[in-house]
Amino acid sequence: MSMPDMTVVVYTNVAWEHALAWLRYRAPLDMLGWQVLRGNQGGDVSPHLAAQADIVLIQRGFPQNYPAFQDVLQQARTHGKPVLYELDDWLPEMPETHPAFDSHVEQLIPVFLGILEADGVLVSSEVLRTQVQAFHPRVWLLPNGLPDTLWSVRPPRVPSPDTPVTIGYMGTATHLPDLEAIAPALLRVLAARPQARLKVWGCPLPDALQGHPQVDMAAAEIAAYPDFAAFFQQQQADFWIAPLRDTPFNRAKSPIKFWEYAASGAPGVFQAMPPYDGVVQPGENGLLAGDTDAWADACLRLIDHPEERGRLARGAQRTLRERGMLSSVLPHWEQILRDAAALSGGVHHPVEREVLRQTFHRVGKRAWQRHLDTLDILARLDDLQAHHADLQARHADLQRAHAMVRGELQAILNSRSWRFMRRVQRVRETLVPPGGRSERFIKAIVRALRAWRRDGTRFTLRRVSGMARTALSRRYFRWRQQRYGDVFYPVDAVSSPQPVAARQASVDVIVCVHNALDDVRRCLESVVRYTAPPYNIILVDDGSDAPTRDYLQYFADSQGAVLLRNEQARGYTLAANQGLRASSADYALLLNSDTIVPPGWLDGMVACAESDPRIGLVGPLSNTASWQSVPETLNEEGDWAENILPEGVSVVEMAHRIRTDSARLYPRIPFLNGFCLMIKRAALQEIGYFDEETFGAGYGEENDYCLRARKAGWELAVADDVYIYHAQSKSYSHERRRKLARRADQKLAAKHGQPLISQGVQACRENPALMGVRARAQVAHQRADLVQRGLARWEGRRVLFILPVLHATGGGHVIVQEARAMRAMGVDVHILNLRPHKATFEREYPECDLPVVYVDEPRLPAHLHQAYDAVFATVYHTV
Repeated sequence: MSMPDMTVVVYTNVAWEHALAWLRYRAPLDMLGWQVLRGNQGGDVSPHLAAQADIVLIQRGFPQNYPAFQDVLQQARTHGKPVLYELDDWLPEMPETHPAFDSHVEQLIPVFLGILEADGVLVSSEVLRTQVQAFHPRVWLLPNGLPDTLWSVRPPRVPSPDTPVTIGYMGTATHLPDLEAIAPALLRVLAARPQARLKVWGCPLPDALQGHPQVDMAAAEIAAYPDFAAFFQQQQADFWIAPLRDTPFNRAKSPIKFWEYAASGAPGVFQAMPPYDGVVQPGENGLLAGDTDAWADACLRLIDHPEERGRLARGAQRTLRERGMLSSVLPHWEQILRDAAALSGGVHHPVEREVLRQTFHRVGKRAWQRHLDTLDILARLDDLQAHHADLQARHADLQRAHAMVRGELQAILNSRSWRFMRRVQRVRETLVPPGGRSERFIKAIVRALRAWRRDGTRFTLRRVSGMARTALSRRYFRWRQQRYGDVFYPVDAVSSPQPVAARQASVDVIVCVHNALDDVRRCLESVVRYTAPPYNIILVDDGSDAPTRDYLQYFADSQGAVLLRNEQARGYTLAANQGLRASSADYALLLNSDTIVPPGWLDGMVACAESDPRIGLVGPLSNTASWQSVPETLNEEGDWAENILPEGVSVVEMAHRIRTDSARLYPRIPFLNGFCLMIKRAALQEIGYFDEETFGAGYGEENDYCLRARKAGWELAVADDVYIYHAQSKSYSHERRRKLARRADQKLAAKHGQPLISQGVQACRENPALMGVRARAQVAHQRADLVQRGLARWEGRRVLFILPVLHATGGGHVIVQEARAMRAMGVDVHILNLRPHKATFEREYPECDLPVVYVDEPRLPAHLHQAYDAVFATVYHTV
């Protein structure tokens, strides 16, 4: 005799298409053929449906709607209907660091209300059942099963020797801490097996994995569970991973990932803890891993043994069919629900008062913190409103001033004299077009007459004579070009540099380390803080002692860096070559471990290298880097200058001043200092590595490399917009360094010849571009101080320059430069010019980024100062 079908009404705060809805009632009740009533849809709740059902099912956070929850309970109690509370996570144990804690903390009290008021509690795992039993005597385990209508079991994937091995992970953003926990193991696996790839669906990548060339990420935020099931079954992985941080909250979860992974036809590596250790039989249907070493070993094992992947996949699918498909657990579901339906509603179960007190304490603490945050936000809002009122008042003043000036200008434009002058102007433009040859001739005559009146006949004749010689010289050179074929090369004007774009090229930053832990820590922390991906760090530990060795291991594990270690120190040249050989990026950059890098440093270096395909080596400016030092190269004793930073000026601030003042000329010099040396991949492949045989003891290897690069046709450039601080070596005294340098110089001369070296040194010393860079650096601090003093005194003032010029002139350039300097001090600077001059002026001053106001008449009303704090007339006839 078949059992009669039943009706279940569900009250939930979960979307109807959510995975919880499908796994915890929709799919099971539909497979049983029972009727499901939706007790609430959106914000509408129907408590009366509780009277029509055999079972009233309350899910998770629905009791948070307290009035509706009470109405449903009243209906159920009145009509004797059993109330079941369904729970799939133990929210009271959710860590405060969990990404979803803020959105779930308000459900803690509703969870306990649901447990207290229910006649029975339904849970999804054995651990969760144990936890809930402390608060309710009647708790049933209804395990999750994959709905047979949504999931099909795919045959195990047949490995192909020609394709890379794909490690898969599927999860939401809330699982980021789990993925972070095994990131060091994954980095170790990817470094050991270049043919392997990691693909992550849905979950953001941990910082340690971002930008890694073997790691891919794909979006998978799919709200509807049927769509997710269909999407998942279309994805491919050779094996899957399921990490979990060991917390009471995670231990209460169900092994749903094991079932989903098994259905895909690939095995998995799972965290060695509940919920997985109750379903995974290591070596039979999957692998378990606990610490970093175990995770790395398990992944390497599956990468290297494709036949084992197939065997484990088949074992996982046997377990899935026996215990993981909904059809296999459905009889258990039916029995539990029918037993629950036989209960008489209204049974109350007491709970320990201390548990409630602790729960209220957690919620109260969080609520109080939110209250304090709200007060802080309200205080800030008051300040913003006051500032907004001040801005509105200033805006009204400016509008009134603008209206006044506009009225005066309109009066001028409507005057009879203005209309007459416009007719004269049109006649003039017809007879003498602006910018034409006739205008230039007339202006030349006018300038000559003015010079004659101002300077006298003798000086005017001398000036005319010079102009005539210049004109004759031009004619002579044109004649030589026609007669003898002489070639004259135009020299392009130096324009203001464009902002450095974010680079696309990858860079391997190679840091060779031998003790000096404090310097190393500052260096690596600055690299991580101020370097944007894509980049990779390669550490070469050249026989450091225990503290430095341990720190480098910790750094490599936490940041995903490649760590190479020599138990005995081999010297910088050999260590640098180790790093270069391990590099595979577009650029290899050797960075001393006693440096500090600023924001944007790597983008600036790569921009310099990519500005010319002939550039093979790039170095930055520094406080002490031989010819790249700023502002001084040599000290009074004749040694390289240290250029100690002024008091109160940080490395970041100094780098900002250098970058702001730089024209990005990228000077070419014969030698670059090796403290920070970036090598283009094509150059490295052609030139090779440092000469270990000749310069194995260190010193001289970078000069030798520069000479070899030049002989191969590569250019060496200085990224004159990048400043990197160099603390200078702590391993040797200055005297010891000088002795080592002299010995290296002798070997260098023997290999390349002293004349070539001397010629290069002289070119570095006398390079005009670098001399200009150093000159600007010498006044950088004074200029920054002046700007700060100007900001404190003049910020917010408004100034107008009346500059009715047509063509670019020396005086016009001076005015524009002064105006830009005032703007750097916070002054709101405008330029006023004539409307007929607009096209020519903008063509002659293409880099003028100041706001220009164009008018038709140079003479302006005297009260224009009402709109500006100061008005400067640059020509006498404009006032």
